[in-house]
Amino acid sequence: MRHGISFRYSLYTGSVVSGTIYDPVTGVRTSSVYNVDGERGIRVSYNGGGDIVKWENRPFKSLSYNAALTAESGRSVRMIATSTNSNADNMVRPETTFTYSKSLNPSAGLTVRFGSDHNIGISGSGFFNHYHGEDFDEFSAADYNFGINGSFSLPRSIRLSTSLKVVGHSGYADSVMNSEEYLWNISASWSVNKKLSFSLDGYDLLHQIRSVSYYVSSSGRTEQWSNTIGRYVMLRLHYRLDLTKH
Repeated sequence: MRHGISFRYSLYTGSVVSGTIYDPVTGVRTSSVYNVDGERGIRVSYNGGGDIVKWENRPFKSLSYNAALTAESGRSVRMIATSTNSNADNMVRPETTFTYSKSLNPSAGLTVRFGSDHNIGISGSGFFNHYHGEDFDEFSAADYNFGINGSFSLPRSIRLSTSLKVVGHSGYADSVMNSEEYLWNISASWSVNKKLSFSLDGYDLLHQIRSVSYYVSSSGRTEQWSNTIGRYVMLRLHYRLDLTKH
């Protein structure tokens, strides 16, 4: 078995940010670049895996696992616009504001190997975030997925792999983005000989997956939702050409 733990602390001084001063009387915006201090971050990670148990002379060969966990806490610095009067000499430096974030990113899986070259596994992962700042209400959001996968060796050098996952989102401001979709992928390959092989890949066969993301800044968050065009079925031909002279 393998286990690894890492720790990282980051502290930034003199970070370069852009700040804007807005004059409500004239409607003029003046932008400048400033150096600010106070940005920092802490990250702790664990990664492990290996065989839990092995069997000899049995249909089931082994049971293995993999697991990872990353926890982060950070503070980012931004400059927000400051109102002033129309006299340019009275313009002041934009105010410094902080955004605080905490995140947890776990993942784990179990795999059973059996027969000559077959395996079935379950896995899951998530990304859980919490944000609060001086200029927006605190909120939490999560993206996660879990499912089952398998890989099987069939007669005539055919290899079949498939996976079925539930992909979910929660905590978004727009309720339409808080949903769960099913993602089914399948792949098959056939080795004719040592040089020639074919493969057939199908991604998102249920036509449900979509792209959902958000970006957080000192002034709040921006959410994005779009239907992806990633679903496809692809047939590929592989031929190994050996130009080595003997």
